[in-house]
Amino acid sequence: MPPSMEHVLVDKSVLFLDPDIINRIRARNGLPFITHSDLLKLESLTKGTEQVHKNARDFFRFFSSQASRPLRALPKGIALHPDDLLSECTFNGHSIFALKRTTAPLERTPSGDVVDWCRHYDLLLLTCDELQLAQCKAAQTRAQRWTGRAPSPAPAPAPAPAPAPIIPFDLPQSPLLTADVVIRNKGERVTAGSVVTTSSGRQLTLDKSISSGGEGTIHPVVGHAQVCKIYHTEKLTTRRREKISLMVTRKIVEPGICWPSELVFNAQKEFVGYVMPQAEGKPLHTTVFIKHVLQSKFAKWTRRDLVNVATAFLKQVQYLHSLNIIVGDINPMNLLVTSDSNKVWVVDTDSFQIGHFPCEVGTVPFTAPEIQDKKYGDYLRTKNHELFAIATMLFMILLPGKPPYSQQGGGTASDNIKAMNFPYRFKKGSGIGRASVTPVGTWQHIWSHLPYLVKQAFSNTFEDNQRRPISDWLKLLTQYGEDLRKNKHSDDLFPAEFHISDPIEDVCGSCKKNHKVSKKWFEKMKAAGKPTICSECQKAAKLKKLASESQKKIEQAGQRAAPPPAPVTPRPTPPPVPKVVTPVPGLTAPVAAPPPARPASARPQQQPNATRPQSHVSPPARPRQPESYVTRWFKRLLKRFL
Repeated sequence: MPPSMEHVLVDKSVLFLDPDIINRIRARNGLPFITHSDLLKLESLTKGTEQVHKNARDFFRFFSSQASRPLRALPKGIALHPDDLLSECTFNGHSIFALKRTTAPLERTPSGDVVDWCRHYDLLLLTCDELQLAQCKAAQTRAQRWTGRAPSPAPAPAPAPAPAPIIPFDLPQSPLLTADVVIRNKGERVTAGSVVTTSSGRQLTLDKSISSGGEGTIHPVVGHAQVCKIYHTEKLTTRRREKISLMVTRKIVEPGICWPSELVFNAQKEFVGYVMPQAEGKPLHTTVFIKHVLQSKFAKWTRRDLVNVATAFLKQVQYLHSLNIIVGDINPMNLLVTSDSNKVWVVDTDSFQIGHFPCEVGTVPFTAPEIQDKKYGDYLRTKNHELFAIATMLFMILLPGKPPYSQQGGGTASDNIKAMNFPYRFKKGSGIGRASVTPVGTWQHIWSHLPYLVKQAFSNTFEDNQRRPISDWLKLLTQYGEDLRKNKHSDDLFPAEFHISDPIEDVCGSCKKNHKVSKKWFEKMKAAGKPTICSECQKAAKLKKLASESQKKIEQAGQRAAPPPAPVTPRPTPPPVPKVVTPVPGLTAPVAAPPPARPASARPQQQPNATRPQSHVSPPARPRQPESYVTRWFKRLLKRFL
């Protein structure tokens, strides 16, 4: 086959609707390519009664992989990447090529792989998926929109007109005050396999759910790179429907933003949810923010990748702010990352603050000090409020998972934010009069390696309450990324030592080991007649000091809690009460002689240093009270007569 034949990668969105497209590509002197994941998806749809199931069966009537053979290069001569596999199969007696990528499941991104293949191997992507068309345009990759079955070759597509600018939303001053009412649908519950209808009349078949939360369940759409969010019955309200209806009036097709495109309805035409693009990746909170997961799942990442993630996040929020959209609930669970650190997905967009619909959720670490302890749904947030949350997210990306106000000692997260008690000191005299201790170890090391201007921006935000605009952060991070590429800063994710601008070798005055120390500090300590101390010994001394202070506080608290015992006054011994004995008629009380005293010689003398063998030590017995004379006489009398 001539290498000049056009190599066309057919997307599954086209195969599901028109499997005969393979024959027409061959008729136009082209070579059809498909992906291995699309083949598996087609195979799973061969059973069913819908049109998409019939198309899947038609495809496999002509497709055969029995005589497939692996290839090391494309027909045009481009060598395969080590992680890619290419097999030549047959379709209706002619060649068809299947591509497969052998990467880890966490790093596999279906639409991302398609765009990468088209860019690396110079393939023409044939698709009807608007998201993939936008991704190809952003990656400067060739793509053509499939417009339907046609008996003759389609004419060359005319240049697409420039999209009309999206009108920004309004920025009212007060939230919606009307009562929210639960919608009581009478139709059957929408589940996997159900068919829903969009606002434009499209009928979509729902696949098995891929996630479920407090508000609803996410279902992939069969034959499309989209998903539907179906709300739980108790979460279907009039306000939610009005908000989604307002959101779909703006056709936002921005890669990485799961914006609602259409409302969806059940068979009784009742509102049940909306359709949106399918996101890729895993939450930032469960990957990048956990050290061992970050180092295992993204083993090749360096600090440059963290800067890429932060920059991609800033661009997404900057685009939303240009349309007067306030994210509101910025948190690491709503950001998804892939192995490509330049791609960040923003999900949970139906919680955004749109117009007079407030964002009714949030988290304390990302809430500005002036709106702490307020109910989120009772007010509208501003872009200035959001700048605090943005800076917090940037800090937690560069110091993976560490909130800016987290510290050893101090108060709660909310108290530290309201007091602007930022523990990472930047300027002289900062933190005077505040009870805070900078987290020791890795966090101090990372902070010391950040560029001066980046640390200054964090200090301005978290200590002086002077928030930087998004454009400033983009400039700072862009410069930081350039400096990392030029090896001006440490590219380690978790540096093991403090940053030292003028390092020299010295011996630690505590452990006597060699360590690096700043030349200026060495000269200063030498002039004072003191040795330098390595970072490990400093950390140990600091922890010991903290433990000692904590012990003192515990002892002081115990002394305050327990008052001193009152002085014990000895009670006076009362005088003996004289006993009056009533004589019994007929009996004469004999006068008993006092008991003879025990001679001193009868009592065994105990040596002062002698020790008696004791099997156990018993508590001292209570001394017996001596019996009175009357009691002894009465006992003898009873013994005599009984």
